[in-house]
Amino acid sequence: MTNTNILGNVENEKNGLRRISPISGSIRDLLRQFIERKVIIVLDAEQEPELVEVENVVGNLLVAEFNGNFKFVDINCICEVIISRDELLEALLGREVRCEDGNQTLRNL
Repeated sequence: MTNTNILGNVENEKNGLRRISPISGSIRDLLRQFIERKVIIVLDAEQEPELVEVENVVGNLLVAEFNGNFKFVDINCICEVIISRDELLEALLGREVRCEDGNQTLRNL
């Protein structure tokens, strides 16, 4: 029997095989993958989303650069994290991925 959980992980109980998703299951772990990446964070549904660069994650605290200043955010206050496709692929693959004029360029970081 094969089950798929919320993260897209597939577990095959018959064979004991398991495929793990590269996407983390918590905001903290996700932000750790995005250190030195630009992401948009939403702190409250009534506030405007903010484009920040993730500098570090310490415990439950996000350290981010925002408009030339450092911002310290309790991770529990973040409703959502939005990241561009290119930034996500670069963070997960450890490579720069750019598509310009229909050509794909990969560069190891």
